[in-house]
Amino acid sequence: MKMDNIIQCDDQTYDIDIIIKVFERNMKQSVCSVHRYENVTNNTVYRIDTKLKSYIFKIYRSGWPEEGKLLFIDKKLTEHEIPHAKIFVYNRDNKEFTNGYLIEECLPGTTADRITMSNNQTIELFRKLGYLVCRYTK
Repeated sequence: MKMDNIIQCDDQTYDIDIIIKVFERNMKQSVCSVHRYENVTNNTVYRIDTKLKSYIFKIYRSGWPEEGKLLFIDKKLTEHEIPHAKIFVYNRDNKEFTNGYLIEECLPGTTADRITMSNNQTIELFRKLGYLVCRYTK
């Protein structure tokens, strides 16, 4: 798939062709489409669609997160059977994306910045989050 598309984001420029090349090299799947998520702070994020499923391709703008942190969190979520997006690739040592990149599964649903909740729904969400934090920190 050829896309002559350069994305300028803050002080960094990303060539969609490079993103596709890195994705296809790692995932051994052909890309059908690439869509950039707007209004994402700290990183540049794309949804990559293949014939089989969709993925998230995240390019970090800084050295964050710390080495090993994401894989540690992923491991703990899996150990405690907490549903989460599976990480397929996490690379902090790459010439194309010097601050690192991540490929993970794209989960269905609405992003948190687009959710409108009533006061009761907000209280229920925080009750559930509090339960989960309490349950797994003992």
